Amino acid sequence: MVIAHGQNLFVASGSQLTASSGSIVFIGSDVTNNGSIDLKAASGSYAQLKLTGTYSGSGTFSQEQYLSNGWHLLASPVSNGYNATSNGSTSALYAFNTDLAGGNPGYVAWSTSYNEPDRGFYGNVGAAGNFLTSAGLLTVSGAPNTSTSARSVGLTAAVTSNGSANGSGTGWNLLGNPYPCGLDWYSYQANTSPAILNNAVYIWNPAAGGGAGAYSSYSGYVTGALTIPPMQGFWVQVFYPPGGTLPASTMAAHGTLESATFYKQLPPRLELRIEAIGDSARRDQLV
Repeated sequence: MVIAHGQNLFVASGSQLTASSGSIVFIGSDVTNNGSIDLKAASGSYAQLKLTGTYSGSGTFSQEQYLSNGWHLLASPVSNGYNATSNGSTSALYAFNTDLAGGNPGYVAWSTSYNEPDRGFYGNVGAAGNFLTSAGLLTVSGAPNTSTSARSVGLTAAVTSNGSANGSGTGWNLLGNPYPCGLDWYSYQANTSPAILNNAVYIWNPAAGGGAGAYSSYSGYVTGALTIPPMQGFWVQVFYPPGGTLPASTMAAHGTLESATFYKQLPPRLELRIEAIGDSARRDQLV
């Protein structure tokens, strides 16, 4: 892993800063980018950027993540979301609307009205008409988010489709990490007013169940216990009627450069076990 630290970063016009997959860049103050900053990824690792000051300049910023075949929960680290900024097809990207007519939450096709920095999305990979037609790198470009505004999260009606983490129940909201670095989930949600969110998050793992996919749940009860990776969407559940407010946040306060499981990047894992009939001591395993 390559770790770069600096107090300020200035990228001149015509210059390029490329962070290879697995590397992290920490800037203790401001970033001025008049050239290009590119965070690379591979099938198994990704680059991150965290800054504690402001981001400015006329240059370009991009971040990659590797997506395997299957459904994924996605998020965007840039201020204009997926609006003409990625190689994915936004016509095959879906947000989750908690306020559809009749009080029945459900999926809606992506549009600019679903562009909050901390919104999560569903996207499929692997065939014509999908968000990506085949497994590979998703690239998003724009100005990186350094803060979010307060937003309401509601106690939705029961969800009976497979869109919720448990398949049914009330209060599900699909959020996403808004930053190009990890997100400290506990510190991000701990100041909700009132305390309305369960500590657990639910992330779709397309490799689970032999490729059928399944949700994995994680809980963060203290700061640093749970890191949400960049470009990762996740489900949370509101338990307090009628909901409340997810407070404004900043990358400086809630961003982290700790590594985290990122299901979009898990390569296929095959396990072969052989055991002699009648003699369990004679066995072997290949991963």
